[in-house]
Amino acid sequence: MPHCTVIRPDGSYVGRQGLDYAAGVSAESAGARAICMHRVSMPPGARAHAHLHADHESSIYVLRGRVEIWSGPLLEHHAVVEAGDFVHIPAGVPHLPANTGDVTAEAVIARTDPNEQESVVALSGLDVLPHLPPRSVAVPSGYGQPMEQRQLGRSGLRVSALALGTMTFGGRGKFASVGETDLDGARRQLDRCLDAGVTLVDTADVYSDGLSEEILGQALQGRRDRVVLATKARMPMGDGPNDAGNSRAHLVAACEASLRRLQVDHIDLYQVHEWDGVTPLEETLGALDTLVRAGKVRYVGCSNFAARQLMKALGIAERRGLERFASQQIHLTLQAREAEYELVPIAVEEGVGILVWSPLAGGLLTGKVRRDRRPPEGSRQLTDWNEPPVRDEEALLAIVDVLVEVADGRGASPAQVALAWLLTRPGVASVIVGARTDEQLADNLAAAELELSDDELRRLEAVSRPPLLYPYWHQLKTASDRLGPGDLTLLGPYLEAGA
Repeated sequence: MPHCTVIRPDGSYVGRQGLDYAAGVSAESAGARAICMHRVSMPPGARAHAHLHADHESSIYVLRGRVEIWSGPLLEHHAVVEAGDFVHIPAGVPHLPANTGDVTAEAVIARTDPNEQESVVALSGLDVLPHLPPRSVAVPSGYGQPMEQRQLGRSGLRVSALALGTMTFGGRGKFASVGETDLDGARRQLDRCLDAGVTLVDTADVYSDGLSEEILGQALQGRRDRVVLATKARMPMGDGPNDAGNSRAHLVAACEASLRRLQVDHIDLYQVHEWDGVTPLEETLGALDTLVRAGKVRYVGCSNFAARQLMKALGIAERRGLERFASQQIHLTLQAREAEYELVPIAVEEGVGILVWSPLAGGLLTGKVRRDRRPPEGSRQLTDWNEPPVRDEEALLAIVDVLVEVADGRGASPAQVALAWLLTRPGVASVIVGARTDEQLADNLAAAELELSDDELRRLEAVSRPPLLYPYWHQLKTASDRLGPGDLTLLGPYLEAGA
């Protein structure tokens, strides 16, 4: 279904709305206005396609009628485009007002080849708000809809709703049980992801002992500027006493090594891969801050931190004026929702964007494992790779039962349903998908277009809802009259269910 981004006159975010909303049917009564990339005026009955490119440039092709467009730093450039013609608009056009009257058309819509399905990326019918970029934008997708680009926490960085994970690249050592994607396969995966509108690519120095980064660096040649490049450091990369951890010595050396393997001059998102209880957080954050100031890193994040560790890091960064974590990469699935107790509320309240690793629970949520079906040959479950742990097999099978039922009813795969569920979760900026095969990757990417119904979400919630530990069950009983946004990420579903 087509969508656009809508903002109220007071600047509050309404959300992604459907075409009827975009056409102004209900927007005007709600007092909402829409964010457009450029000032566009279309008379009633006119129609046009707006194609927003990955580099944020755009082109508008007029199908019917006559369209007037204003662009430039002061909206000083004026073009009149007749039916059958198109205009190319460069990137960087700000949202500035101009004395051109209200926008009066039905909608400006985007065509995403090759399917020529339409999605709203800019809205006419209402005036344009100045200086308010949308929370999310769309970039072209070869899958019929643009891939949503989400803000990474409270930072200014945008990342695609689905990201490419590269743990399968290389297949060296213990990572052979995860995948053995070579350079040609990596290039195919990257091509497919870029065509689908993916902009975030995630790797780590430890993946295949650096080979994953090397392969990714080669695959990115000639298109580095099309991706947000993320990598991680902390795990052992040698036998020396300083070849692991979050010390200044290791992080600076690890960053330099990653830059060489990736063949880039900077890393967009540099993440500490795991907690280090020996190195003071002041030292870790100071080292990351130094890398940012040196221009080698743009943003920093963490992964696999406990809630108290993350909050301590945020507090130290604020108190000392150091670069704060923009993101946390965590494990969160229908099978493992422990992060919802504390990490997800922190994400919402403190503006730390969530990146989800292993969103299909190492293949457990793909439907390959069922009550009457053993994992196929070559699956991770038949190797010594034991992430994530399965503590309640019956609960897992019950979740898979519902996944399969919902998938069958939608003509989708269980994996697509599991990924689509994650995309609805509070605080989630991007879900990292990796694949052994091109077919698996294509199936995963299609999840970006699957919108689950309220009933489907309720069924998935009911079968996977985590039990309330103390003090949450007590807060549900005695504090439900004064719960904040972070509290409601966990307790909201219980309140809705009348628990």
